[in-house]
Amino acid sequence: MKTMLPPVELLYRPIELRGEEKLEKSVVPLPWDSQHFGIPIARILPSDLQNSDLRNALSYAKSEGFHLVYWATSQKWELLSTLLMDFSGLLVDRKVTFQKKLMRSSIPDSGPNPSSSFKVVEYTQCQATELLLALAVQSGLHSRFNVDPHIPKYKFESMFHVWMERSVAHDLADVVFVAVHPANTHQYLGVITASVEHGVGKVGLLSVLPSYQGKGIGSLLMRAVHQWMYAHECSEMIVVTQQDNAAACKLYAQLDYRIQSLENFYHFWVLI
Repeated sequence: MKTMLPPVELLYRPIELRGEEKLEKSVVPLPWDSQHFGIPIARILPSDLQNSDLRNALSYAKSEGFHLVYWATSQKWELLSTLLMDFSGLLVDRKVTFQKKLMRSSIPDSGPNPSSSFKVVEYTQCQATELLLALAVQSGLHSRFNVDPHIPKYKFESMFHVWMERSVAHDLADVVFVAVHPANTHQYLGVITASVEHGVGKVGLLSVLPSYQGKGIGSLLMRAVHQWMYAHECSEMIVVTQQDNAAACKLYAQLDYRIQSLENFYHFWVLI
C-alpha cells in the first residue's frame, strides 16, 4: 500500500512557524527605552547566539521596524566583523560586574571616619537637586549611552536625570547617600545610590565632583553603603561599571571586590 504524503506546504509550515517564533522571542521590545529615545528599540536574547543566529535576529528586528538593537555577550565571544558592517554595529561598552561578600570583619564601625574631613549622610529629600542631577550625569560619562555617537547628548543626560530622580524617590533605589564638607553640608561632593534585591545589595549610581576626586570620597560612600547593607542583612554586594572607567575599577579592587563577569555590549543601528 502506498503511503500518502501531505502537501509540501504543510511539511514545511510547522518548521517555519517554529523558526519565526524563536526569532520573535529573541528580539525583546524595550518600551521605556523606545519612549525615552523616541525610536523603536529592542534587545536580543540570549547572550550566546551563534553568528548566524544573531544575523537572523538582527534581520528580523530590522523587518519589524526597530531602529536600535542592544546585544550583550561574553568578551570571549568573537563577533564577525561583517555583522558590525552589515547592521551598523558598535562596541559601546566593555561591562565589568564586580562582586564582594560582606562579613562583619570587613565592615568598619559606624560613625565618622577620623582620617577624613568629609562626612557621608543619608539623603532623605524626595526630590533631586540640580547638583545631584549633575552628579548623575557625571556618573554616566563612560556609559554606552554617552559613548554611542548616534545618541544625542541631551538624551543621555536626561536619562541619568531620570535615574537620579527615581532613585531619591525610592523607586530605583532603597537608599541614597551624599558626601558633604563639614563647613557646608548643603554642598554635595559625591553621591551613591543602592538597592536590595533578593538579599543582594546593588550599587546604582556612584559619582564624585571632578574637583574632589582622588580624596577618598568614593571609598567613604562605598563604606556607608556596606554598613547600610550589612545592617539590612545583605551578605553580598554587586556593582557594575565599564572597563574603560579605570578609576572605578581601581576603587572596587581596593575594596576587595572581585570580577564576577565580563561582557561586551553592542548597539546595532539596523535602521539608521
